[in-house]
Amino acid sequence: MDKKGSILDLVIFVIAFFLLLTCVGIIWGITSQAKTQIITQIQPLTKDLQDVHGYNATLGAEQIMGKTISSYSVLSWITIFIFVGMILNIIISSALIKSYPFMFVAYIFVVVLAVIFAAVVSNTYEEIYQNPSIASGFTGLLAASWLMLNMPYIITVVGFIAGIFLFINIEWVNY
Repeated sequence: MDKKGSILDLVIFVIAFFLLLTCVGIIWGITSQAKTQIITQIQPLTKDLQDVHGYNATLGAEQIMGKTISSYSVLSWITIFIFVGMILNIIISSALIKSYPFMFVAYIFVVVLAVIFAAVVSNTYEEIYQNPSIASGFTGLLAASWLMLNMPYIITVVGFIAGIFLFINIEWVNY
């Protein structure tokens, strides 16, 4: 069995979660703003359409956009499950990699760099999170946003646990 992993998994984890959370928040914010604009601009047309065709355009737009926005509520759970899955991936792959003790210093160096990088990314996310034009998209992502804002602490703990599994060299039996 060819077991491969990377010492840079922590950095890749920070980048991937930042991109995921930022994209989800921006898409959610844009959709919320689009719903507001569509409802506001369609109201003058509603009376004309209702008189001629008997169709309430505001109700139709509310049904379509309202369902779209409510379906985005599952994204908050999906981002948390992806977060937990990535952490488990780092820990499990660290347990399966055979490492040599002289790599310990390099691993500590990479963990310190990953924590510094996570602090920079966390501050960048905080600026994006507080941007008033897209802040509505991040209101439904409270738990995932909390995880992202506390990413340096999480990377420290995950790096420490992954380091323990990486350097204890468990002998796994191949079946």
